[in-house]
Amino acid sequence: MTIFKHEVRSGLTGCVLWSAVIGGLMALCVSMYPSMSGSMDDFSAMFANMGDFSAAFGLDKLEFGSIMGFYGTECGNILGLGGAFYAALPAVRRELPHHFAPLRFAENWEDAVDYKPFEYLEVSEEGFALWQKAVQTHWFVTGSASFPYFEYYSHLKRLRGIEARRPYAETYMRLPEEVRLIGGL
Repeated sequence: MTIFKHEVRSGLTGCVLWSAVIGGLMALCVSMYPSMSGSMDDFSAMFANMGDFSAAFGLDKLEFGSIMGFYGTECGNILGLGGAFYAALPAVRRELPHHFAPLRFAENWEDAVDYKPFEYLEVSEEGFALWQKAVQTHWFVTGSASFPYFEYYSHLKRLRGIEARRPYAETYMRLPEEVRLIGGL
């Protein structure tokens, strides 16, 4: 929380200005809804008929023709892109130079061959229980017959925890060139 307060204080003007710009873009996007609502029904039908892919990402339930579906997709994209651009702005005055967070790769059963854990983060007992409850609401866990995702990732968290001498842990890999970088605080 201390870092958050420091960041808010040091870049408040830029943040307010950028928020106004993003808010204006979102208002512009929502104002286009009436002219696009008729053509979005075909778009919804197309995404709903993509089989397991649609079910896995909830696209079969999302109605792009409704104001909330339109707002959720279009304005969500604007927020994501706008936040990324704001983070990289060199013109925003700050104590530290502008930068991106280091790229981290989460462990994935499909990419296990070349995965080399670099960073171990402890997962608390409460966090693990919450993760188990949350992940069981996803289609790939409850509906997939091709791979036992829930068992695999539950046991993997325990295995990584044993390696880290903790009850549970998550691991992340970094790019080989980032592993050799020496950084300071």
